[in-house]
Amino acid sequence: MPRDDDRSLGDQQTYAANLSSSMDPLTVPRLRDTAMRPAFIVLLLVSVIAGCQESTDSDPPAKPAEPVTQTGAAEPAKLIADSPPTPVLTLKGHTCIVTSVGFSPDGKRIVSGGIDQRKNAEGNVRPLGGSGEFKVWDADTGQELFTVRGIDSRWVSFTSDGKQIATTGYGGGPLKLWDAATGQPADPPAPPLLVESDCPVSFSPDGTRIAYVSFRDTYTLSVWNITTGSHDLIIKVQDNAKCVSFSPDGQRIAHDEYDTVKVRDATTGKLLSTFKGHPQKLNLHSRRSTIRRLCFSPDGNRIASAGMDLKVWSTATGRELYDAGSGNHSPVFSPDGKWLVTFGANADDYDRILVLDAGTGKNKITLRGHPGNYSFNTMAFNPDGTRLVSCTGSKVVEVWDFPPKLDAAGG
Repeated sequence: MPRDDDRSLGDQQTYAANLSSSMDPLTVPRLRDTAMRPAFIVLLLVSVIAGCQESTDSDPPAKPAEPVTQTGAAEPAKLIADSPPTPVLTLKGHTCIVTSVGFSPDGKRIVSGGIDQRKNAEGNVRPLGGSGEFKVWDADTGQELFTVRGIDSRWVSFTSDGKQIATTGYGGGPLKLWDAATGQPADPPAPPLLVESDCPVSFSPDGTRIAYVSFRDTYTLSVWNITTGSHDLIIKVQDNAKCVSFSPDGQRIAHDEYDTVKVRDATTGKLLSTFKGHPQKLNLHSRRSTIRRLCFSPDGNRIASAGMDLKVWSTATGRELYDAGSGNHSPVFSPDGKWLVTFGANADDYDRILVLDAGTGKNKITLRGHPGNYSFNTMAFNPDGTRLVSCTGSKVVEVWDFPPKLDAAGG
């Protein structure tokens, strides 16, 4: 009689199958018969192999892992670069390059100003201080309302009540005021203020004071009181100070000194806080200011300062909230404080308007402005934040819906 292990595999499987069919399905008998054990083990192995093969054939293949997208400052710009949003209005008619723009306080008018150019001895076209023009436009239709020629209008802005337009010249010069309805010199005339820096003056929210940087024997931060016709403050500051800005509540003034932003009490001049961290720009003789523009957020809780880089600071703690990098210039907060809009500061993107998330500094949308001169890029929001006006040192002014619609950009 042959032994169990002499049986063929087929005989063992048949034997085990017959045995299995005779078992009570609700019980598992003990296999005391040693002849049954090898066949039963083989049967289990065959069943397991068959089950694994069936599972492999019937289960759908596993889906590949979803790619992880790394968000960053350049990604949204690449997304919409092929079809960026376009301006809703393009204002043409300037005979000089446009260097400054602004909305009236009621949002119904736009002012744009600029300076003439001429060729220098080397044949290169350069800005010409001392002459230029400013125009006032209907903000809804883009219709030109009037032009004032022969005025160096490097910086232009409406006063806080919208009744006058303030102008200062390229590289500084006297402040001039104009009737915003007619373009005639204001009555009474502008106060005798000599603005030194190539930055705009700052009006207090109530329109009663003007903050500016001047230079006679030394650099000073000055606050002129329009009501009294005299200075409320004259504070000595470091050389090369340029920028000044009232806080939205009019209680503080921010200004630059080299690589530092300082915040002072607008009444007493007391130093309240100092924000230091911008890289310095050195030459053979002295340090030069690296901060070109600064502004408060609408709630006054943050300050954006731009020069060789763009930093945003907490006014409460003095802490740097983030650094948006070197490719940003002329920052402006949107009226709701959600967006920080800047110009590109590199040679290949100075006509790009970068719309940053004001909380993180990440670039969300990029607008392509009219090619011009990056040194003269400025922009401003209307009061409700639905329109943005910009100039890029060309002879064109552009008006944009805001925030830009991503579907119009192919996003």
